[in-house]
Amino acid sequence: MSPVPATPDDAPLATDLRVAPAAFAKVDRILRVRDVPELEGAWLEHKARLEGPHTAADERDALWLAISMARAHGAARAHEEERAVLEAASERLSIPAYRVMTLTRLARAAAFLDDLALARRWLEDIEPTGYPDVESDVTVARAFVALKAGDAAETLALLRDTPEESSITGMAQPLADLLRIDALERDGRGLRASFQFRKALSAHGGFALQSLILYYGLGKAAQRRAVLLIIVSTMFSLATIAALVWWFFLRR
Repeated sequence: MSPVPATPDDAPLATDLRVAPAAFAKVDRILRVRDVPELEGAWLEHKARLEGPHTAADERDALWLAISMARAHGAARAHEEERAVLEAASERLSIPAYRVMTLTRLARAAAFLDDLALARRWLEDIEPTGYPDVESDVTVARAFVALKAGDAAETLALLRDTPEESSITGMAQPLADLLRIDALERDGRGLRASFQFRKALSAHGGFALQSLILYYGLGKAAQRRAVLLIIVSTMFSLATIAALVWWFFLRR
């Protein structure tokens, strides 16, 4: 089906989906089970709205809802439903940047299931948009497909060896960091991966990072090593403090 073109407005195109539409401001980035029925009803309403006259803001809200619903289905391992939501959105969104953001997630979903041929077909439909956050989504999807194909070198070529060298922006950064960390592990640079894991933990927060680790299974070795380094460092610090206390206060 051909999408119905959105009526343009004067507002800049919103590509950072970390901010929920006003109607869903109480829904945070970590979806709760009780949020799903409300989001599903809103997604069905917005999907129908896209088939008639609508605005760019309508498309942005529909995109946020589709991606949120897809994430909920993916977390529940309901992969057919995840793909159906993303495909429905990609068929109805007329704004190229928004459609690309559904295609990158379709590619990631296919790669997650080891269907690399399908993942690459989704990526073939993507053309440059000129929006940094969207281009970051595309790069991360390509890096994920490369990693699933066992090509850690290609993953690092796309994401670079450190976040500082990378051009990834926006909501793609946490997954990009985990992909880079996992690729460094596979490339035999485990200690560097562990140090980068600690930096990612500081940058993105433990809960958000752990959610991605549990979903994608990335960076587990670096996580274990980083935790061990933290424990050893803490024990060394405590031993140093104890020695200083003994030297200055208890030594006779």
